[in-house]
Amino acid sequence: MSALVWWAIPILITAFAIGVVALRSRVGEPKSDPMAERIRLREAMERQTGNVSPRQGRSSDTAR
Repeated sequence: MSALVWWAIPILITAFAIGVVALRSRVGEPKSDPMAERIRLREAMERQTGNVSPRQGRSSDTAR
């Protein structure tokens, strides 16, 4: 009977290790594609931001 107890210890440790590995390797939330993020960033940087310099934004009939 004592041999069964000694075999239970490594079996339980192995089962615990398998459980830990299974939990850590579960599929999580889908991560964003780094290349798609890079393309989005490049497109955003290429877009005109709409910033207008003070001289361009002022109409000629506005008094100072």
